[in-house]
Amino acid sequence: MGAFTLGWRDIYYFLHCPKILAFKQAGFKAENRSEAVKKPLIQPNIAGTVGERAVGSLLGAVSAGLVMGLFSAGSFIKKASKTLYQEALAMADGRTQLNRAVREELRRLAEETARGVVEVGKYVSDRYGALQVVGKGEIKSLALPSYNLPDLVFKVAGEDRYVLVEVKNVKRLSRENRFQASFYTTLMAIGGLAVRHPLRLDKREPVLEPIHSVGGRLDVLLVVPRQRHVEKIGPLDVDLEEMARSVWEAKILGMQGRQPDVPRGSWCRWCRWKDYCSHYRPAKRAYVGSIDFLPRSPYILFAEAAFELGFSLDVFWLYQYVSSVEATLLAESGWERLLRRLLRRSRTGSLAERLSGLLAVDTDIAHELASMLLDRGRRATVREKVSEHVRREFQEDLEAWSRATGERSEDIVGRFSRMMLSSMPKRIALPRESNNLLERARKIWKL
Repeated sequence: MGAFTLGWRDIYYFLHCPKILAFKQAGFKAENRSEAVKKPLIQPNIAGTVGERAVGSLLGAVSAGLVMGLFSAGSFIKKASKTLYQEALAMADGRTQLNRAVREELRRLAEETARGVVEVGKYVSDRYGALQVVGKGEIKSLALPSYNLPDLVFKVAGEDRYVLVEVKNVKRLSRENRFQASFYTTLMAIGGLAVRHPLRLDKREPVLEPIHSVGGRLDVLLVVPRQRHVEKIGPLDVDLEEMARSVWEAKILGMQGRQPDVPRGSWCRWCRWKDYCSHYRPAKRAYVGSIDFLPRSPYILFAEAAFELGFSLDVFWLYQYVSSVEATLLAESGWERLLRRLLRRSRTGSLAERLSGLLAVDTDIAHELASMLLDRGRRATVREKVSEHVRREFQEDLEAWSRATGERSEDIVGRFSRMMLSSMPKRIALPRESNNLLERARKIWKL
């Protein structure tokens, strides 16, 4: 659980009881009443990774083959099982002793996953037709704020329609698994979803083509390959924006070692957090309280400051996208040569013209983006101006965060200033929708 954002676990614990969220944020441990569980032969994250890779690399071909009537389940399962087994074996090597029992478990995992992908393929081909994987998604809402990375986003072939797939390759589906997928569905409705394409070549020229935001019809599927299970997930039956302030109060109280004042309920008798709860430990009543001034997340403060100074949050996101492509995909000299040709122009104007076409953005956005890519001084100026605006205009918020976290307000500003053009844009911006994200945050946080 991040200190300055709300994730699905924060909402999950809050809906159970706001005190539980405070206890979790404080780092307390619940009473353990379960019997000792036998350690699995293979680590759960190996099964999860195998499932996600299988769905990402195979579901598109399975759905297309079924639609065209050219799919042979038997031969596919045999070939896919072998490939997935080799991948699982490589992942397990070094993490666990590869004895006969572990190898058999990995082989079973691979075959169950391959068979599950076939069943998922039948489901999606009946309802959507052929699917094409387009990449990883980012789901965000600045109003909470919240930033999440679901597993995969697919496009329905021949349509402007998308399907988000969350993969849980577990033996038993839990309430938390369904809640997480429902949280994603809800968050997309109040925030947005962006999908990033990797850099690709077209006739030896670099092509950047991010899907800025996905609108229209978007279904969320929860897929469990090992169980051959797939289900469409609807939104949560709660208003996340309306409850955001209450969730934050419980979370900040937890940071301070305190807890909110919550009425005792009939479910409390089964609670595993009684050792910390004021309802069961009279000494804990001294820690019950509320927050007089609820600070806005630094992500919201920096987004508002940038907007008030006339900077485009869309440009921040696009700068992070282009510069991250440049930083992560240049292992081969050919890529490096091509990107340098694209990004190391001597004249801002020529680069802006190129970026406008590559990214499908208007001229003003392209010029500002080109300036930031080429001019280190420009980037430093943006950071300095926005940071100073936050210090000057949101001092009360910073002091409240300092009291909650124990971190000096200047250190908080410095940390977020360094993030401003790296990881922060992914959390506060959504090209062509950034202003809408900020406007929703303003309504809740009275900016």
